[in-house]
Amino acid sequence: EIYNSYGEWLNSTYADNRNPKAKSCQECHMPVGESDRFALLKKGGLIRDPETVHLHRNSGSRDSELLKQSVELEVAADRRGDDLVIKTVTRNIGAGHHLPTGSPLRHLVLRVRVVADDGSLLTQRSGPNLPEWMGEYVGQSGQVYAKVLEEFWTGITPTIGYWNQTRLISDNRIPANGADQQEFSFHFPQAGATVEVELIYVRALPQI
Repeated sequence: EIYNSYGEWLNSTYADNRNPKAKSCQECHMPVGESDRFALLKKGGLIRDPETVHLHRNSGSRDSELLKQSVELEVAADRRGDDLVIKTVTRNIGAGHHLPTGSPLRHLVLRVRVVADDGSLLTQRSGPNLPEWMGEYVGQSGQVYAKVLEEFWTGITPTIGYWNQTRLISDNRIPANGADQQEFSFHFPQAGATVEVELIYVRALPQI
């Protein structure tokens, strides 16, 4: 199973009509109220009630504002002896399906850096690192949320060739209303440092 956005939504509280916050796919991706016509007036279009006109832009991964409304990142830092401990919580607060969803090319990257006052990078002592297929980010402190497939006959992983026979290697995407917690520690004898944490939405694997 490659594309299952609808199934992910169906298994979430967004699909439960008893939930006052339930939403259909169309409510997010084809909202009403932003246009009063289907076609240009000079081409025969008619003025209509905006609440009856659904947008057809297919708002999704190309809509940066929609993406920003889907995820929340919480960061906390704590000094423990010679260590600086960074805790992160990445929450899916607005997507009614897994984050990211759809094409297995898409993935969400949590990237963590700690820069000392002298400009050097602090040495990581514990916590996850970004995998070897992460291009320029390989080996850096962080976590990648993705559905990783492997081609059955060639062993290529991760692969975008899901039209070939593939198997699922891992899937740690964040479900609707779900969250992921991570902890990183860095050797920190210096007097001061700057913590840099970011979420990067990537539409295609780095090697593509």
